[in-house]
Amino acid sequence: MKSSQLLPICIKLFGILLILANKTEQYDRIIVDTDIGAWPDDAGSLAMLHKWADNGLLEIQAIMANNAYEGIVPVIDAMNHFYGRPEIPIGVTKDPNATSFTGDLHWQEWLLANFRHPKYQNNSQAPDSIQLYRKLLSKASNGSIKLLSIGYLTNLANLLETSGDEFSPLTGKELIQAKVSHTFVMGGIFPTGEPETNIAGDAKSSVKSLPHWPTPVIYSGFEVGDFVPCGRKLLNPTTNRSIDQLSPIGKFIELFTLKYGVEGCYDELATLIAVKGYENYFELVPGRIMILENGTNYWINDKSAPPQWYTKPKVSSQTLLDVIDPLFILPIATFCLGTWQIYRLKWKLNLIEKLNSLVKSDPVEFPEDLTNLQEKEYLKVRLNGYFDQTSQPIFIFPRPLLPDQSSKSEPSGSGLFSQSQSRNIGALMIMPFVVTEERLIQSYNQLLIQSDRSDVLINKKDFRILVNVGWISRELMDKINCSKDDQNRNKLVKKIVNSNIEMVGVIRKTEKREPFAPKNEVGSGYMSRRDIAQMADKLDTTPIFLDAHGSYPVTLSNCSELEIKPIGSQTRVHLRNEHLSYIITCLTGIFSYLWFMKIFRPRL
Repeated sequence: MKSSQLLPICIKLFGILLILANKTEQYDRIIVDTDIGAWPDDAGSLAMLHKWADNGLLEIQAIMANNAYEGIVPVIDAMNHFYGRPEIPIGVTKDPNATSFTGDLHWQEWLLANFRHPKYQNNSQAPDSIQLYRKLLSKASNGSIKLLSIGYLTNLANLLETSGDEFSPLTGKELIQAKVSHTFVMGGIFPTGEPETNIAGDAKSSVKSLPHWPTPVIYSGFEVGDFVPCGRKLLNPTTNRSIDQLSPIGKFIELFTLKYGVEGCYDELATLIAVKGYENYFELVPGRIMILENGTNYWINDKSAPPQWYTKPKVSSQTLLDVIDPLFILPIATFCLGTWQIYRLKWKLNLIEKLNSLVKSDPVEFPEDLTNLQEKEYLKVRLNGYFDQTSQPIFIFPRPLLPDQSSKSEPSGSGLFSQSQSRNIGALMIMPFVVTEERLIQSYNQLLIQSDRSDVLINKKDFRILVNVGWISRELMDKINCSKDDQNRNKLVKKIVNSNIEMVGVIRKTEKREPFAPKNEVGSGYMSRRDIAQMADKLDTTPIFLDAHGSYPVTLSNCSELEIKPIGSQTRVHLRNEHLSYIITCLTGIFSYLWFMKIFRPRL
């Protein structure tokens, strides 16, 4: 097929894209807090985020400036225009004590002289970053925001201390706790070291914010960035000049290299972890950061919630460079890939709709064939039995309360709407459920015989499964965990009479480990994800897991005074669906090729 014949086909395909564009998947929503201007790594981070946004991996919700030098807002505006996203909101610190530092490379002047920044000509035209933070967070869904800090902690400290306002009645701490799932910080030297720029540049704000931050935090320290020399592929190896003199990040790395030598990937690695996760590249060390008044940080062994970690590379610097400094090649084959992805997108949307209908349908009898339950995920079933209320539950933490479940019963006894929204970050409570239906017990025993587990039959082990009873607040989770460790309380365990009930639930599989999620620590009392095998081993059950549909109050024998009413029906249908972004990427490649061949090249 000639290239001239492809043009009308591509136009028709883009018409299809417009029809499909109203159905997109959930993706990462990131707010960036930056001191861009003095060193190239902030510009490198913004370049990475824009590239990943092009690929549909994330949406940049806003860019906040924590550096107070005049011109930082136009600099961010120029970067956003260069990468095709001039609509991204920009906030700037209005703190009179904020740090102002431009460096001596004069990259900002070069950028503003060579690139458009029509939206902002000076800092005063941008809103206060704290007001913009509160406005955006108040509108966000619970637990939907990732926060990336690649500069001074001025904005975060000031946000933490805010009170309720016209955007939300929540305090800054409550708003962060409710809306931000994880915070990623480039700063510090770990486990201890000299004062580092991002921490020490506004040490007072660092002391007020990071040790007390109300969400899980992953730190990428100075020593990690120093390990990886950044941006060498953008420079001529002989002259150290940028290969592309009209590339903002290429020019910045050129200026830095000519004056100071090789630049490390400081902010870029924190950005990589925030978007792609740590698991393939880093190890996590748990604990908590502590900061002295001069900005020196040190690490303590404190694993209390919310958790904090710092990172240690487990791969070579070249492996990390291959991720951060990629070369993008778009072959003509992207046309075929683009058309194929259209059919894949339709298939995925139909599958999601089908699974949603399964969850919303009437329950069926729990299947007697226990060997292929993995193939029946999202099937709603009913069965008879009782919760083993003598067992200590396991918690999946942190987890947001699903928004459409907010009208369910209150988990700790008082009215749900009397609580602040910050309590919408809590935990899922997992308990053993003893099945009493004879037909299912026989199926279970038959399965044990086939698997040569006659020892279990001799000991008359019950048929026990795992049930996610529902969502509870973090405060209630802590009370239950504290009662477990109270030796005096354990001597006064109340005998509980188990009542047989009919329970409705949704079959679930083991949850895939997210790239940024830590490993489950079974002994800690809570896990970060649904690992059915680990939970079954801990609670002495079979590896069968249900999400309870509806609310089932429970009473635990070692804390019988607590009124525990988990909010059930916490099933979220989630399938990875990036086909629309693949379509756009592939067809953009073929359009670029056609434009070059049919319009640009003939003019050369």
